[in-house]
Amino acid sequence: MQKIFLYSSNYSPALQRMHRYLSGLSLKLQIILLPPGSPFSSPASLELRSNDLLILVAENDQEVEVLLRNRIDYEEFRIILILAQQAAVTSNRYMLLSPRLVAYLDHDLPRVAEYLSNICRIQTVTRQVPHLLRTSFNSKGNLTKRPH
Repeated sequence: MQKIFLYSSNYSPALQRMHRYLSGLSLKLQIILLPPGSPFSSPASLELRSNDLLILVAENDQEVEVLLRNRIDYEEFRIILILAQQAAVTSNRYMLLSPRLVAYLDHDLPRVAEYLSNICRIQTVTRQVPHLLRTSFNSKGNLTKRPH
């Protein structure tokens, strides 16, 4: 089961809506809501590993700025940035967070679901066919298994 971490600088309606949306997806996801506004030192934050998927939620420019002040905490994670409304965020400084995907809560949620679906599918395929990861081609171009 893929772990996805959800974080915002405060417990906003946008964070609540995103959490409900993710919980309603029919994907094999474990959604971990990190305590809003806290540094990454909570017990839930201890589960974060390098390259985990971290969804950051911001309602406006001020919340983006709070996330930017702490961006060093997010550098080692794959970031999806969810902005509440396109009209509420006037600056493009959010790109300094280096998100893999930027989506707006008011109209881009299907893109988020598709992205998460692809991630889950890739990880499922990798787990289901590990023998393919231990194969190679010999000099004649035939598929052979490598020793474990």
